[in-house]
Amino acid sequence: MSETINTLEKFINRKIIVLHTDNSIFQAARAMCDHNIGCVVISDHHGCIVGLVTDRDLTCYPLAYKISPDSPLSEVMTTEPLCASESAALSEVIQIMVENGLRRIPIINKSGNKQKCVGIVTLDDLIVTKSIELNDVIKIITTQVRHIAHLTAPGHAKKSDEQAELRHEAKTSQTLARFEKSVLEKSGLKKAHARTVTSLILSSIVRRLSFTDAAHFISQLPQKLHDDLYDLPAGPDRHVSAKHLISDVCTYLGVSKSEGHEVTEACCAGMANHLDPHELEKVKSQLPSDMSALFKLLEKKKKATAVNLNN
Repeated sequence: MSETINTLEKFINRKIIVLHTDNSIFQAARAMCDHNIGCVVISDHHGCIVGLVTDRDLTCYPLAYKISPDSPLSEVMTTEPLCASESAALSEVIQIMVENGLRRIPIINKSGNKQKCVGIVTLDDLIVTKSIELNDVIKIITTQVRHIAHLTAPGHAKKSDEQAELRHEAKTSQTLARFEKSVLEKSGLKKAHARTVTSLILSSIVRRLSFTDAAHFISQLPQKLHDDLYDLPAGPDRHVSAKHLISDVCTYLGVSKSEGHEVTEACCAGMANHLDPHELEKVKSQLPSDMSALFKLLEKKKKATAVNLNN
């Protein structure tokens, strides 16, 4: 690649839309449609880049996790995206793409501690202008679709893999946060209480299912919950029932049977908002009727604030 071709300036698309974390998902989607672009830059109120939202983010996350179009972009954005300086060479930007499986690299201008986005370099533009080798394109796409856990053996990760793992960690944390938020909104519990009750419910379900059915159920849940659930004894344990589950909830919260039942139902309804309805029906069909009934959707049922746990 010659020095002229390696100059970055001609490849920077300065047609960017900058939104804030509190702008809505709908506003980002409308901006992408109106301006025929595939991503928007997210900045703080000082104009510094803090995230990136792509058209894929707007398609996958809202549909998969039932996120409202009115929700803020902070719910779906990729935080701390990898960026390149205006003074970088094109080869440097391509290397970032290759090492991390990225199709878009924000270009920033640094002023003191502030980093303002001035444009985007995209893989599509590089392909159209024949400014990138085919082997590099293959590497970028391959890395994009391959899970970070399968890239290298433990303890031998490259620096680029560590960066990808950090982004993967951020995504899994966001998924768990959305899951917990759904449970909190339905149950009205404090966060610590909701986590423990959720753990009791999930553990009971997994223990009551066969190993194969349990594995399918666990796969629907946020990844950060997987390890503890996979460590449970293989089922089905036919001693597990809604009665025993609700009794455990009542003991933990120090509430009556009716209040424990209400809280358990509310937490189940919150989890149901996160799960695929078709897969949930499969799980419910493998549970005894009293446990399956806990997952009925509580359309107008009030939150379990009567339990008075928020004092």
